[in-house]
Amino acid sequence: MRRALSRGRLRHSVVCQKAVRTDDGVGGFLVQWQDIATVRAEIIPRQPDRRTDAHQDQARPAFRVRLRHQAVLMETTRLLWQGTPLRVLSVATDQHQRWLNFDLEEDR
Repeated sequence: MRRALSRGRLRHSVVCQKAVRTDDGVGGFLVQWQDIATVRAEIIPRQPDRRTDAHQDQARPAFRVRLRHQAVLMETTRLLWQGTPLRVLSVATDQHQRWLNFDLEEDR
């Protein structure tokens, strides 16, 4: 039987954000980040995915973040944790829709 996520494991504060496009006045747009909510979360470090970009082998820090399910948080495309932006790679709910599990990597 799987152990329930206890309140003590939700020890980190994270800011859930979504990207909002705004007109830049010259025919283009700017992407700005809008806060959705500040919530408590469990942060679980993961092995980073290795990527090769322009002859550089780099690994970005990766995380799984677990927090209580709220429908509004499904719009999240970035989390801020301790001032570090984390890009959402995927989001899933548990079968009872009590928890959201985000897979993230550091957004550079």
